[in-house]
Amino acid sequence: MNIVIETQRLVLRPLTVGDLADYQRLVADPAVAVPAGLPLRASADRTADWFKADRENRFAFGLVAKQTNQLIGTLIFYEHFDPEAIDVSSYDLGFLLDPAYWGQGLMPEAIAGSLQRIADDGEQSTTTFWATCRIDNDRSRRVLEKLAFKTVNEHLLPMNEESSGLVQQALLRLDLAKQQKN
Repeated sequence: MNIVIETQRLVLRPLTVGDLADYQRLVADPAVAVPAGLPLRASADRTADWFKADRENRFAFGLVAKQTNQLIGTLIFYEHFDPEAIDVSSYDLGFLLDPAYWGQGLMPEAIAGSLQRIADDGEQSTTTFWATCRIDNDRSRRVLEKLAFKTVNEHLLPMNEESSGLVQQALLRLDLAKQQKN
């Protein structure tokens, strides 16, 4: 089943083979890669592998601007493993947005437009969404907090294999109940 979600300014749709070049452009942009913890000099083959893995995820969306019909970002919900969660389905949230579209409220619009759809898709009554972002990534943190994600803790983590040190990160959480359908 291909899920397509429309918001006021965006279409969230499955990633397609034709999105590879835009995807690679996004993950190669230092303004996008550094805050996301991606390696700055990932090869085309490696980014194609990331893209292939994301395309296989049923909750991986390409963000397409309605005005231009161009892929401007990604929004991906990865299954989260929590051995203590019994009646809760959980997802880790990851997102990327072209810097030309920053500051326009598009990412909160995309995430808000998709959260309830993802929660309603599961069999559990509550869905927990997790997100991690660098402490110094004010934009991403504000997006998450605007959507009612709460900081659970802050910790040090290695960002990627190119990092020589640890980076302070925040772990955020949002619990969303399944909507009752009448």
